[in-house]
Amino acid sequence: NAMNYKGVSRDALETGKS
Repeated sequence: NAMNYKGVSRDALETGKS
């Protein structure tokens, strides 16, 4: 899960949601 990452989690989740 992207949540495992701290900074990348945000970019990853945002990109995946789009």
